[in-house]
Amino acid sequence: MINILLNSTNFDQPWAAETLVQILKPHMRTVILPLSYDYGWASDADDWRLRYDDDSAYSYDLLRPLRSYGISGEDISVLDYYSDDPEEMERRILRSDLLVLVGEDPDACMERLDDLCLTGTIRSYNGIVMGLSAGSKIQQEAYFKTIDEDMEFSYRQGLGLLHGFDLDTHYVQDVFHLTGLIRSIETQNLPVAVLPEKGGMLVGGNEFVLMGEAFIAGVNDLDELYSLYEAERDREF
Repeated sequence: MINILLNSTNFDQPWAAETLVQILKPHMRTVILPLSYDYGWASDADDWRLRYDDDSAYSYDLLRPLRSYGISGEDISVLDYYSDDPEEMERRILRSDLLVLVGEDPDACMERLDDLCLTGTIRSYNGIVMGLSAGSKIQQEAYFKTIDEDMEFSYRQGLGLLHGFDLDTHYVQDVFHLTGLIRSIETQNLPVAVLPEKGGMLVGGNEFVLMGEAFIAGVNDLDELYSLYEAERDREF
């Protein structure tokens, strides 16, 4: 299995394309699995279909970067769990070359996968798994939720496709992300792959490639992270 970790649909830009052009090939059989339970747009089947309609701006933005690698609309199918037969969804996933997991909240993504009984299917998948936003975080054995005003730092169980490092997506240098990095390093003693918006990571076996502005933070970076945290805290408060 090859894993591609990204934040959003900007992976057709040069910072990512120089690496992914070696991985994403024309006419790959591609399945997109939307997973978010965001009630702002996908609270029922009608809202979901408006979002993923062929003519919608969201659907265009989702398919645009794939098309830049020669993967045409005919090569891509978006799974509709409101109407697709569960067994047929599983068959389509297992027959594909590229599986794209899309979501905005990792907890909601894992709930959706459990509801669809697709967790085991993805764990046995042999193709390329690409994650966008939360679709990246859930590929880990366990993922941490970036701290905000209403949430304590905690780990949740992921798919278990990736091991040996933590992941921070949508990174910006602020109090919440820096707190998450520090807590992750101190509690797990693992390096953290940090993905700013123009950053990604390609993982194959025991090797990985950082793309764009992505970087690794570890124990040796704690002093610097604490210094940045204190500066951001003083600036914000």
